[in-house]
Amino acid sequence: MWRLLADRYKDERIVAGYDLLNEPLPDWFSQYNDQMMPFYKEMTTSIREVDTRHMIILEGVHWATDWSIFTEKIDDNLMLQFHKYWSNPDTESIFPYLEKSVEWNVPIFMGEGGENSKEWYSGAFQLFEDHGISWNFWPWKKLDTRNSPCSIHMPSDWQLLVRYLEGENPPNPACAERILWEYLDNLPLEPCTFHEDIVRSLFRRAPFRVPAVFYGYKGEGVSFGTASGGHSGSHPEFRERDCTDIRYEDSGDGLKQEFWHGKGKSAKRAFVQLAAGDWLAYDFTIGVRPVEKRPRAFAIRMKLCPVQEKTRVTVAVNSESIGSVEVTGEEGVWQEVYLETSSLQKPGRIHVVVKAEINPVRIEWIEI
Repeated sequence: MWRLLADRYKDERIVAGYDLLNEPLPDWFSQYNDQMMPFYKEMTTSIREVDTRHMIILEGVHWATDWSIFTEKIDDNLMLQFHKYWSNPDTESIFPYLEKSVEWNVPIFMGEGGENSKEWYSGAFQLFEDHGISWNFWPWKKLDTRNSPCSIHMPSDWQLLVRYLEGENPPNPACAERILWEYLDNLPLEPCTFHEDIVRSLFRRAPFRVPAVFYGYKGEGVSFGTASGGHSGSHPEFRERDCTDIRYEDSGDGLKQEFWHGKGKSAKRAFVQLAAGDWLAYDFTIGVRPVEKRPRAFAIRMKLCPVQEKTRVTVAVNSESIGSVEVTGEEGVWQEVYLETSSLQKPGRIHVVVKAEINPVRIEWIEI
């Protein structure tokens, strides 16, 4: 089959490559894992009989997440693909993919990711961008959703079909046909509900709020700095390599970040504690506005909590200081602070650095 497909598309420049299998062999079929690479090799050999130009794309086993099968580089024009859902958006979670990319000198691609909260999106997709990994969001359009850019309106009586699939009596044919035609009429983009906040989270496009734990992923000296050389915070299985002081409000039930289906954030308050001299960096995008409208001026808002009676935080945009804020109060009392600036009018990428100047401070989120 792949030889036939390759023969048909061998001269099509619009085709980037051939993705041989989608999410092969979940764990309950792992007894066949050792047959995966021989099968990939067989398919690739067949493709190369008719097409020597196009890229071969290989996915790992278990929903394209397990790359332990990649023991032999079977072609000189490969791309490796992984998928990412419901898991930590941190460098540790993709480190095996980054290592294999260097070892084989091949590009890697995040071919499917989504199905989570917009907070998770703001971390995960920045993670891919910072590591130079191209990505594809899944899905852009879904039935009755709040976490995809477009939501298809659910047809009336849709649950009749759902209950039938779950084992109850079927609706009569005329009713089923009416429901399905309503579904088809609702599918085009025009009648869908557009969730602009989801798109803003994917591209960190202002106005937008990012949780403090999702500072940049380019490493120390670029995305964060620690005056004392690092901290021994709790780091509950999240961003452990950074040695920043990530913490959670203690609720007595242990410390573990939850990035699972439908959640994407901890039930507890997550924050980063900065000692004096520590800093965190965040990248945002100011979108292009229609010419006929006046340019928007954005401000920076943060949610902070002093650890001692008084703390001061400075903010820089694109390496230029825009001012500082002082926060006084009791430990554990969170406050929202507001910083106006004229540096956030021009469209494009902006780099925001938040630094603790005196005494420790906790930061929960930053918003433009």
